[in-house]
Order: sequence, then C-alpha cells, then structure tokens
Amino acid sequence: MILSFDVESNGLMGEGFAVGAVIINSRGEETERVYMRAPVQAKFVDSWVKDNVLPHLPDETHDSVREMRKEFWEFLQDNMTNGMNVLGDVIYPVEANFLLACQKQKGNADDGPYPLLDVNSMLASYMEKSQDADRIELLTDLAKVEKPAEYKQHHPTWDAWASGLVAYHIFKDSKFVRRLKNS
Repeated sequence: MILSFDVESNGLMGEGFAVGAVIINSRGEETERVYMRAPVQAKFVDSWVKDNVLPHLPDETHDSVREMRKEFWEFLQDNMTNGMNVLGDVIYPVEANFLLACQKQKGNADDGPYPLLDVNSMLASYMEKSQDADRIELLTDLAKVEKPAEYKQHHPTWDAWASGLVAYHIFKDSKFVRRLKNS
C-alpha cells in the first residue's frame, strides 16, 4: 500500500497552502483521493506560484492553513498502518517543511511518517537524471498508464497520483525497473 502526498507552497521555503494525497493499493488501484487548499497567507504570492500553480487549483476548501494542516495530519495518522509506504517526490524542502509545521501545530514529534520515502531518490537508483524525468512521461511511455483527461500539472493531488504510481511500478514491476535503467 502507498500513501503518496504533494504540497504546494508559496515559494520553495514558503508556507504550504495546498496538499493532495492518494492511496494506492497493492494492485496499483487508487482507493482514496484527498485535496485541501487554504488561502495563501502572505503579502506577496511568489510569481512562479502565481503563474504555474494557482491557475490549476480548484477553490479553497479551508479557511486557514492551520485548519488544513490539522485535517491533513489526521488523515495521515488514520492511514499510516503497518505496511503503508508514505512517500512524496523531492520531499525537501516543501513537503518536509509542511510535515514539520503539522507536527509543531500538533505538538507531538513522535507520530510522523517513518520511513518517509522519496520517489526522486528511488528513481535516482535507476536513472542518472531522475529529477529531470517527467513522471507522466514515465507512466505513459514505460508503464503504459493512460494520462487522465482531467490531469493538471502542479495540482497536488495529481502530482501525488503520478508519484505514487511511479513508486508502485518501481516496487512491483521488474520490467518497469529495467526500462528505467535503459531510458
């Protein structure tokens, strides 16, 4: 089982204002999908975020980042079971900062995801330029997964879905791993 999550923040070191997650079962099927978004709580919105992220996101689901973090942390805690692989893609600094903010808000550092797996690091085991590899391209070309029509790049739930499926194929499909090595 995989719980893959992705966070959008106001710049790389800014506060996370949107989070998405998917749970993928042992057959590679998505069983749950989460999307949460709060207002960007800053005087200035990062120009890259304004141009590349905000246009792809649906409306806000929470009134505050604090409320959003609380709900996501509860979701994470409810789903961190034995055998669940919790992962993100290029976790530092955005997802790492978001998880730290969740833990500080909760006040307990003992209940975070462990181990926390990084898809980019997993890919680095098989490719020289893992960070440059487009996750959707890997899925469509190598794993023969069709890109859904409603897919939106830089939407945290869709990014979590793509990363989660790449991880699933690395875990389960030796042919996919061989294709990665040869790409």
